[in-house]
Amino acid sequence: MSRGFPTAVATALAQQNVAIVTFAKLEFPSGTVYLHNSLGSYVWDSVTAGSFVKGTTYTITSVGTTDFTLIGASANTVGETFTPTTAVAGSLVSGTTYRITAVGTTDFNAIGAPSDFEVGTIFTATGAGSGTGTVTAVGAGTGTAEINWFGVGDLGSISQVEEGLDVSPYAITLTLSGLDATIIGAALTEDYYLHGVTVYLGVLDTDDVLIDTPTQIWAGFMDQMNMTVGADGGDAIQLVAESELSRFNKSLNLMYTNTAQQERSTGDLFFNFLHRIEGAKINWGSRTPGFGGLNAPLIDPDDYKNIELF
Repeated sequence: MSRGFPTAVATALAQQNVAIVTFAKLEFPSGTVYLHNSLGSYVWDSVTAGSFVKGTTYTITSVGTTDFTLIGASANTVGETFTPTTAVAGSLVSGTTYRITAVGTTDFNAIGAPSDFEVGTIFTATGAGSGTGTVTAVGAGTGTAEINWFGVGDLGSISQVEEGLDVSPYAITLTLSGLDATIIGAALTEDYYLHGVTVYLGVLDTDDVLIDTPTQIWAGFMDQMNMTVGADGGDAIQLVAESELSRFNKSLNLMYTNTAQQERSTGDLFFNFLHRIEGAKINWGSRTPGFGGLNAPLIDPDDYKNIELF
């Protein structure tokens, strides 16, 4: 059980005087969700100003040169909890650093963004802007904050994380029950497919304090979300996630043809003679390959000059 865990955690596990809590990070397009299957909230996983994201709650651990009041905090104080400010063009604050979350009809280039701006572009606003574009404040400077992971208690569960001697794409199922119609409705419209899921295992001491940083035990991608309405205990969401190994079983949908290669790399003649290779007999050690005879060339030697290998 101690494999891969910090020394302090391994020692506590060996003494069997601890409580185990599972953390799950769900990276939805609308924002990342941080949950655990215990009660209350735990704060860990440090983030530096400039990397704060929409919808995540943080607790300030060091102020540094960052003005946290510009990005949602009520004060520049260690221990202050905040959620990064989101804004619509027309209400941006000059001097604040933002990440574009929707371009809409806004010309972000006119208020400080580079000319090739797009969703995800980070810039420092030089004006309030106009239009329908939206942004999230990401902060600037050297300040740091840790992520707040919220407990769902018995309303949340996770299936057993499997291991095996073979390299197999094991799946897990995460369930959240006791929900209201608002949450169910939001989940129905969420674009979840193939977005990231990471599971961590944490260990609590007798005072319910985390012993060291939780250890990652599983990572993969959302595959299927099922809704159960009106079941015992209320509405529920069941999320099935496949491990990263499942990608080994998925086709890249590539065509090994000259036409497909030209679309990927114009002028590359790697597959130009593919149709002439079928049925070829290769004379090992010969200066040129043969086709039906030692001296019958498959490809003119001069053609080799035009083939660009990658």
